[in-house]
Amino acid sequence: VRPVTLSTMIYPEFDPIIIQLGPAALRWYGLMYLIGFVSAWWLARRRASAGGVIKPEQVDDLIFYGALGVILGGRLGYIFFYNFDQWLADPLVLLRVWEGGMAFHGGLLGVIVAMALMAKRLQLRFFQVADFVAPLVPLEGCRGYCGWRLCSRGRSRARRRCSRGIESPAIGRGRWRGLRGWRRTNCRVRHSR
Repeated sequence: VRPVTLSTMIYPEFDPIIIQLGPAALRWYGLMYLIGFVSAWWLARRRASAGGVIKPEQVDDLIFYGALGVILGGRLGYIFFYNFDQWLADPLVLLRVWEGGMAFHGGLLGVIVAMALMAKRLQLRFFQVADFVAPLVPLEGCRGYCGWRLCSRGRSRARRRCSRGIESPAIGRGRWRGLRGWRRTNCRVRHSR
């Protein structure tokens, strides 16, 4: 009798589309991004209400800039890092988001640019904004990863890494707790303008 391992287990295959109304479809990946943005907005409002450099009325703009950075940066990163030849042959592939394609590192670069623009707009230093945003990142990253797991049905790479779909909520919580603990012990100095 062969022992049961993760590679021999059968995982459920989810349909990446939750609901389809004509040509419009709500997908798990998009829903998870939305849940991540709303979660980040909620936490940012709580953190801003506690006092600091970001005021509660500035949170909406901050999350909007961050969401644009994630989406535009993630898409551009995917196209330029992984599908550059296809983009050269057909530049409109950049706009066909329903075909999939986001890259974490592109999203990270997009958020860095967005936070730099937000810092300039608020007349703050970049690291003041980055320190405020850092605990929000695991919330979005965890949800985005969960959405990617649900949408990657039938792909061999996804099947090799199925356990991460189960672990990702714990990874997100662990990152957030780690950032929170690090900030409490290492960031005692208040930023000044």
